[in-house]
Amino acid sequence: MTDDTTTLIIKQLVEACDADVEMEDVTLDMSLREDLEMDSLAAVSFILDIESELDILVTEADVAKLQTVGDAVSAIKEKLSAQAS
Repeated sequence: MTDDTTTLIIKQLVEACDADVEMEDVTLDMSLREDLEMDSLAAVSFILDIESELDILVTEADVAKLQTVGDAVSAIKEKLSAQAS
């Protein structure tokens, strides 16, 4: 079972990417580039949507570290935790 934040992140990833993947088929170990076919334009779209939706700032350095769906979920949750502190 996923929490609301994880569900939102996965939803935004699926919407930003070109892959023909249903949200319920996405797993945390899926590759953003290979499995979800995320290119640089999709990455920018995803980050802008997440920043707007969650009121956080995601840097280029943060984005460069993202390889999997799980990486994206963890990084964004870390940003939210840091912001709450």
